[in-house]
Amino acid sequence: MNATGVVFAEQDGPTHVTVLPRGATVEAWTKMGTNSIWTQAVKSVVVKWDGGH
Repeated sequence: MNATGVVFAEQDGPTHVTVLPRGATVEAWTKMGTNSIWTQAVKSVVVKWDGGH
């Protein structure tokens, strides 16, 4: 995610990652909704995991 240049991701627990927007607040990201540049960046790099090993 960090390579997108749009969002910053940091692992802050064994099974948790915090993702924050670059150059904006979380509140601004929330207001922009699913069409925001931040959400689109996240969607472009997320791979669905089926729970298998």
